[in-house]
Amino acid sequence: MRSTRTIIIRRTVGFLAGALLAAAFTGCSGNGNQGTEAQTTAAAETQETSAAAETTARDANVSGRNESETAADSQNASDEQSYQSKDGWSVRYDASLIEVKEEDGAAAFIYKNDSAENSMVTIRTVSGKQPEEALAELTSEWGEDDSIQEKIHRSEGFFPGTSDKWGYWRTLHGTTDGTEPDRTAIAGEYNGGVLIFEFTSFRTGDDGIDMAQSDVLAEIVDSVAYEKFEAQSMYEGIAGEYYAEEDEETGETCTLSLKEDHTGVLHLQNDSRILWGSIRLTAANPADPSYEYTREGDTLLVKLDQENWVPFRKELPAYEYPGPEQFYYILYDYIVKEIGSTYARADVGIPAPVILEVDESDPEDVRVYGNFWYYNYNLEGKTLQTQSGGACPGCMHMKKGEGGYEIVSMERTTDGAGYEESAKKIFGSRYSEFEKLNSDDQQREQIRAQVIANYVEANELDITEYQDYGWDPVELPEENIDSFYSQLD
Repeated sequence: MRSTRTIIIRRTVGFLAGALLAAAFTGCSGNGNQGTEAQTTAAAETQETSAAAETTARDANVSGRNESETAADSQNASDEQSYQSKDGWSVRYDASLIEVKEEDGAAAFIYKNDSAENSMVTIRTVSGKQPEEALAELTSEWGEDDSIQEKIHRSEGFFPGTSDKWGYWRTLHGTTDGTEPDRTAIAGEYNGGVLIFEFTSFRTGDDGIDMAQSDVLAEIVDSVAYEKFEAQSMYEGIAGEYYAEEDEETGETCTLSLKEDHTGVLHLQNDSRILWGSIRLTAANPADPSYEYTREGDTLLVKLDQENWVPFRKELPAYEYPGPEQFYYILYDYIVKEIGSTYARADVGIPAPVILEVDESDPEDVRVYGNFWYYNYNLEGKTLQTQSGGACPGCMHMKKGEGGYEIVSMERTTDGAGYEESAKKIFGSRYSEFEKLNSDDQQREQIRAQVIANYVEANELDITEYQDYGWDPVELPEENIDSFYSQLD
């Protein structure tokens, strides 16, 4: 039985062919067709091949091979040798079946047979070029005639020997009589250059022989291991959390989560697991559609239907109180999750509570009086621009136990005509002092700026100011995370 690791090399060639076609959907809610049968089949192959790619990565450094119906199975294990490249990659091969030749920085692993033409896999590194540029030069050698170039299938997928690096694939089918070989080239960014695997396979007309040589060559690439494989800079900054504007019909926010390993989740009406490449969000489930996308700064434009490109903004890191005090961590977290949830989504929401008094006389009912401001911002350049937010005067009720503080409830003032009456009821004898504090715009803005500055420092962000609509930008002060609320020893 042929191994799963072998199947990946032969099948991955075209596994994104149909799955990468964007299906016709309308709006952020994703209502529309589910794609053609060909697209569904290709998506299924995507999922299967992705699993195979993960198997390849796990097994890349394991000696030996799975049982396979190939000529190689009849050879003694002593024939297995290792090839170590000066560029940091290595492969294993059966020396009784493979001849290795080095030329112009490339290593060719040639299948031995009596034919005039030999099938082989060639591995080379290219410097000073991008993967697609290197592939264009290589595939031009397959034939410059337009009719040949039009037959080359272009796709993307996991790079050989990894489950978190990405590669570009080119495939050209040869002739059944073996006069023209089947060709496949896989290129990916590799440690500042480009690493290319090129398969050249001549058909003999004998399925058994063709399968044998295919397995032997596949196992070479299947065994690839790397001393190191640096992050691919061409995808830098794409991974992250994204959101689209709220859907007017459903009231739901569409989200997109992209991980560094090129997996992710797209949420329209439901969650859909995806693989992301340079231009496609490919559904892992054959029942789900796939989408084309393009990037503009920190915004991804996703083509959810035939006409509309829906912008998905990249979220900044979610706000978490960066100081050491658990009391304030709980308080700020409550503002973000409870008060912040009443506003439309933005790149980040940051609280700015102006606290009047903390009454801890009763551990079972710790009372925090103040105005618990919250602001939503979008990042433009190095400026946080205010999108929404507002005040929330009232009193938080906390409980102090062995595990620290927890918020039990919150009393909030009434908006409009009922404000004064509700505020006097909540603040009691503290009402006049609260009104004085609440009218101090300068102090509120100082607190707001300092909270933002500490957030920026904690998350190592390149943000220098914030700006309310119609007002001049405000420069951020120096951070004071360790002493904002208490001077530490």
